Amino acid sequence: MTAFIVALLVSTVPSFAAAAGLVPCNGLDCSVCDIAKLLNNVIAWFIGFGAVLAIVVISYAGIKLVVSGGNQSALEHAKSMMFDVIIGFVILLCAYLIVDVFMRGLTGDGLNSNRWQIRCAAPPSLTSNTPSANTPSSGVVSSTGGARQCTDCVTTGSLPIKAGACAGQTTATSCSVSGALAPKLGALNTALQNEDMDWRITEAYPPTMTHQNSCHAAGTCVDANCATGACSAVQVKTFIASAEGAGLRPVYEVGSQGEYNTLKNMGIDTDNLAVVNRITAAHFSVYNQ
Repeated sequence: MTAFIVALLVSTVPSFAAAAGLVPCNGLDCSVCDIAKLLNNVIAWFIGFGAVLAIVVISYAGIKLVVSGGNQSALEHAKSMMFDVIIGFVILLCAYLIVDVFMRGLTGDGLNSNRWQIRCAAPPSLTSNTPSANTPSSGVVSSTGGARQCTDCVTTGSLPIKAGACAGQTTATSCSVSGALAPKLGALNTALQNEDMDWRITEAYPPTMTHQNSCHAAGTCVDANCATGACSAVQVKTFIASAEGAGLRPVYEVGSQGEYNTLKNMGIDTDNLAVVNRITAAHFSVYNQ
């Protein structure tokens, strides 16, 4: 019976994995995060399969008990089979509980949450430069190309601009943003100056690369960061409050779930946080609301 169960598992897992959609990606769409998602899917599948298998074996042992006809050897064998499968299923559940507790601590979801979850940002398309309306401003699709659509752009003027923040830049005033975005960025700059916080725009119009989100090509969003690089949690909070006060929507994009969890645990609203694969450094994407 044991050999039959092992053979059944070995022969059915590959086909069941494909049929049940356990593999979360395909070919070039796969990332390291997909490995964690695959592990999560496999664990959930084994729990379900183990429960079904336990029911089948217990039912089989029950039938053997009924038809044993008082045969002591058959009775003991059926009882042993039933006991073994119950113990095996309890061990499976305990293993899942251990993994569950570990992953909750690792992902920062806490022991009071219903269940830990794997959160992955979708990788950028490798075959199309067509942006989605809800994709982050970062996550580069290609280093060239992309139709530029900003029809009402004005220069950034006295706003702090990082060298190379826009394509073909020769001076700070070579960079532009849409006419609707410019005064709000001016209000943001004033608010941050009042907070003694130095910042700069790191990507403006015309964009230096084609992004997933079309807002860069339209000049309706910019990338920004602290003047010295990545911001501290206090600076992130200050920037978010100042940007929202200026009528903007700031999203602090980080490259890993660990960074996201750290900032979330420090009180940063998750509406202002995003995990984005393949970015070189954490930064703000600032959108015109």
